[in-house]
Formats: sequence, C-alpha cells, structure tokens
Amino acid sequence: MRRLQKPLTGSTTWIEGDGTISVRKLWNGRADLEELELTTPAGHLQGLAVRFYHPEPHQWHLYWANSRDGIVNQPPAVGAFQDGRREFYDQETYNGKIILLREIFSDITPDSYHFEQAFSDDRGQTWETNWIADITRVSPEPVAESMTAEDRSHDFDFNIGHWNVDVKRFTNPLSGDSKWTDWKGTARIAPVWHGRANFAEFEIDGPSGHLEGLGLRLYNSETKQWTITWANGRENVFGVPIVGESRTAAAISSTWKTSAAASGGRQIFVRYNLSMITPGSAY
Repeated sequence: MRRLQKPLTGSTTWIEGDGTISVRKLWNGRADLEELELTTPAGHLQGLAVRFYHPEPHQWHLYWANSRDGIVNQPPAVGAFQDGRREFYDQETYNGKIILLREIFSDITPDSYHFEQAFSDDRGQTWETNWIADITRVSPEPVAESMTAEDRSHDFDFNIGHWNVDVKRFTNPLSGDSKWTDWKGTARIAPVWHGRANFAEFEIDGPSGHLEGLGLRLYNSETKQWTITWANGRENVFGVPIVGESRTAAAISSTWKTSAAASGGRQIFVRYNLSMITPGSAY
C-alpha cells in the first residue's frame, strides 16, 4: 500500500505500509462489512466500510468509518461495476474545502484486485491519486472475531452473541393510535476491530411482514460516547446516528435527533434505552 502524505498540496512524498482486509457478508450477501488494519511509519489505522446493494439502479452505497472518531461518513460513496471495474464517487470536506472523492477497484480476479483513491478540488476536471493498494486473498473465510483490544469499552460486551428477540411496536407512532403489535425474531451481535466496535443484525416477523435491520455501534474513546447507525433491509441506507453513553452497569441510555420519515418527515427526538441487563437477557 502507498499513501500520499499530504493530498492536494503539491506533495510528492508517499508513505508505504502493509495491512490486512477482512470482509463479512451481511443480509445473505445484499450487504457486506469490510475491516481494514493498516500499519505505516505514520502510525496504525483501523477502518471499516459497510456496503449496501441497491438492485433497482444496480448500484452499491459505501459508508466509511475509522476507529479514531467512531463516526460513519455521510453521504455514502455511490458506484457500480462496469467493464470489470467498480467506481465509487463521493463529495466530502477535506481541510475545510468541499472536494470530490473517487475510488476505483480494477484488475479484479477471484484472488486479487487493485485499488486507487483520488481527490479532485476542481469539480472533477482533474484528479490526484493519493492511495494505491494491491490486495491478495490469503483465505476465503473472514478473520475470526475477537475481543482482544485492551483499550476498548466494555459497555456492549454482554451483548455479543446470538439472541431471540421479542418486540412490541406502535402501529402508527405519533399519530395518537395506541395500538401495539407483537414481533418475534433473532439477532446476531458480533465484534469489530477486536471489540472496539460491533454490529448487530436483526430479523423479525410480525403482522405486516418480515423486517431486517443492521446496526453499527462505534465508540469514541475521547468523548466516551457511542454512535449507533441504523439501516433497514427495505431502504439499505444508513440514517442519522444515535449518540449516547452508558450511565450505569445495567443500563445504556442515549438521546438523538433524526430526520426519519416515521413522523411524516418532521424532525423528532428519539430516546433509546437498554436496561435490565443480565448475561442472558436485556430490555
């Protein structure tokens, strides 16, 4: 791997390093989670990408996060396969300036591919490549999940594993309707970055059908807070994250603001509480 030290500054100094990538399927292949571990002379980098497939336009949406700030980048990079290549494009803020980002996956074989990332600060007229990598498969299986990170938060350690889920949902929230419906299903929670983060897959069934959900929980060690970013299997899009923290050993509480359409498109506040925590159950 080669990485340009100071992109968009005229720099020609590159940093070289080695790393590993591990990819796990989610939702039976309709999404996946990629973990990156990279070591260079400039330090150690942990990153992850969650990629959702949208069958109607035949496109993928890619969300990126790193372990330093525990935040999922919004909006996602969007791209598709064409002529043996996959190109993603995104708009981001870099050093206080709006830029375009391009990612290209090329020379794809069953066991290897080439990756390049580039920035443009002139609306795509010119591109400066700042990340080059050649990736070779070492195993068809993802790296084994572990909880070995010494500097991780232990708030969600109890939650790792497979669970049966009983859910009660309001039929029409914020409408005055007090009718509840019962849903049942399963959940799988697995560690990421050796326990510094985790993801949760849910499948539940109820009166109106089958629901699939995916939650990515990232920890910011400086603020001592978690962000929980949620997507459902119908839309395949990450929403506005929940932000919160553990207040007691038996409860995790958070308050967040979202623009979800559950209330007719209005801005609302949502409170999320996880309590009555035991080794085998939670409320």
